[in-house]
Amino acid sequence: MGELQGRLRSGEKLPAAVLLHGPDQGRIQKLADRLKTLALEGADADFDVETFFGAELDQERFFSACRSMPFMAPRRVVTVKNADRIHPAIRKTIGDYLQDPSPDALLIFTGENLEASNPLRKGMEKAKSGWSVPFYAMEGRDLARWLRETLQEGGYQTDPDVIPLLLPRLEGNSMAAEQELEKLKLYMGKGRHITLEDALAVVGETTEYSGFLLARAMLDGETGKALAILDRLLQGGLEAPMLLGAVTMKIRQIIRGKELLEEGMNPKAVARKLRVFWKEEQSFMRHCNRFSVTWLARALLEAMQTDLRLRESRIPTEQVLGRFVMRLSKGG
Repeated sequence: MGELQGRLRSGEKLPAAVLLHGPDQGRIQKLADRLKTLALEGADADFDVETFFGAELDQERFFSACRSMPFMAPRRVVTVKNADRIHPAIRKTIGDYLQDPSPDALLIFTGENLEASNPLRKGMEKAKSGWSVPFYAMEGRDLARWLRETLQEGGYQTDPDVIPLLLPRLEGNSMAAEQELEKLKLYMGKGRHITLEDALAVVGETTEYSGFLLARAMLDGETGKALAILDRLLQGGLEAPMLLGAVTMKIRQIIRGKELLEEGMNPKAVARKLRVFWKEEQSFMRHCNRFSVTWLARALLEAMQTDLRLRESRIPTEQVLGRFVMRLSKGG
């Protein structure tokens, strides 16, 4: 994907055919639209655009569209959606076409999962006149980079915690991510600096991120900050057992991180394997090195006891969780 973006930015001439395939249909559609715009060079050319569907592809009509001369635009754009469903016999004919493609048409194939053995994919990867680009589900650093670049292209700057907040909600689905970002942009109006509070107002609080934020403050020994976060979350209606469970998951993540580091795994590989927010790798490694397994085990036991108190005690929830936060943050 990055190589293709570089080609487009450099102004490299478009090929005769492009195959865009993979589970991330949001990015595929966005790039297909961009390729169409580049090929038409701004012409209002409905006569020069034709769309087909793989399972219903009429071979004669399709190749006629590919070989026809453009009417108003510099090139015709012929799109085949659901390319993974094209009949095997037609795939063979497409391969023959790519050996001598029309210079007056851009052929765009889009589809979901095309295995490496798929004849269309193999043919496009080998064709001198074609580009084949996979679009896998974005996650972790790739998604964080895409979110940041997308916002920057729109003229937005973000506080450090905004991207980590968005990640768990939007992973693996850029189409949904674009919709959430559009909501965020509408909310911002003319403002161009997105704070954590702005993002929370639009996408809402998530249990995973809440636990991450609270656990970090506790493990950093920031008792006041941790209590303030806890109060905000409870006031926002987040259920105590879910929040406690999320904090427990973070502690278990650190325990697992220590185990992997002791086994000799590279810190970067550990963070990647455990899906640590990329902005938080330093603090995660600091916590792995700082706390002993014994202390972390006691923290888990304290979490279990707190869960029991939440279910069986008549003490108010905020007091039970407040004591839990203070005990662990003082220990940190």
